[in-house]
Amino acid sequence: MAERCQLCGARWEGEASTCRDCGAPRRTTVPPDTEAPAGAPKPVPMVAPLSGAVPAAIPPANPPLPSEEVTAVGPVPVPPPPSGVAPRAAPTSGVVPMAVPASEAAPVGVVGIPIPSTAPISAPVPVAISMPAVEVPAFVTPPLGAPPLGAPTPLPAGISQPMPQIGGRGTQIVLLTVGILAVAAGIGATIWFSTQGPAPEAKTQLEPTAITVIEGSPTGCAQLRALAGSWVFTTTTTGSRRKQKPGTRGFYEMQIDVDAEACTARASMAKTGRTDRKVFVDHKVPRAEADLVRGEGAEAYGWTGPFMLRNEDDQGIDTKFVFALDGERLVGSWRQLGERWNNAGLYGVLEGRRAGDPIELHPDRNAQPCSVRCATPEDIAQIDTPDETTLRACMASCK
Repeated sequence: MAERCQLCGARWEGEASTCRDCGAPRRTTVPPDTEAPAGAPKPVPMVAPLSGAVPAAIPPANPPLPSEEVTAVGPVPVPPPPSGVAPRAAPTSGVVPMAVPASEAAPVGVVGIPIPSTAPISAPVPVAISMPAVEVPAFVTPPLGAPPLGAPTPLPAGISQPMPQIGGRGTQIVLLTVGILAVAAGIGATIWFSTQGPAPEAKTQLEPTAITVIEGSPTGCAQLRALAGSWVFTTTTTGSRRKQKPGTRGFYEMQIDVDAEACTARASMAKTGRTDRKVFVDHKVPRAEADLVRGEGAEAYGWTGPFMLRNEDDQGIDTKFVFALDGERLVGSWRQLGERWNNAGLYGVLEGRRAGDPIELHPDRNAQPCSVRCATPEDIAQIDTPDETTLRACMASCK
């Protein structure tokens, strides 16, 4: 019978020492109870480990270090080693040792050399790397006379010592409680004040301004009765919305009828001329009638009414007049109304008398009583948006 390689089954060629196909080392198959010829190499079977692990059939590609051990995968029964083979001591961690003849045993600390084994190959053998054990020091009891664990270490006299605690534990709890209460009180006070909002400002009650034309002049119904009768008067422009030259005059005739018992009056007037045309022809004379009522605000010094002046050609200007008495003299103020006020905004003072030619009158704002002057300010904005404070200041400074 031809001799074959035990690993791959190929026939051996002559006296070759390795297989031509797989490169395995040559060995001689010895039938049972038959001794090998002299000089033939002795078979080295693998010894089953004491823990039942599987021996390695093929060594790893990279031989393990001396500190590495081979871990078995599973227990496989293996026949006992033949006589003359010295097994290595079985490890206690389940590591598989390699069995070698006693005459060829490897020195201590060296992993066994790959040797063909008669045991069948069952599974790959992983390499286990043992980790060094970490020793946990046991609790050490301090020697007699040493301070207990956790106690502060006393320092020499030359080194600054920590500040001692103030009072005992009870004192510290009291101080902590007082501090917490103080902080809580401060937070509560802040929240309370923030929710209250600013203190309401005291409202100043402005008393109505009592305006009279001149000291000793009639007021109320007495003044209205004094206004009854015929008048001629002249108006003068003292201000406007546009930058027009002041001084333009208008000439008027007026009749006031008064109901003394009802304290009411109705006036009728006609505009007879103006600066550029002293006398209008009859059909060009604008005429109007209106009820007189007591003025308000800056016009509270007299009686006022709106007059829609129109001539026969329906030409004219809507004008508001305020009348008062300064002794025997008729005084007051006037201003345009409607679209003319929004566009031109002419206003000024007036002066009149019981009879005569109005062309002879030349009203002067500075010659008017203070109440009339304050009702005709230099700034037209004070007429558009009247303000009682401004009126009071004007009356206080008027001389």
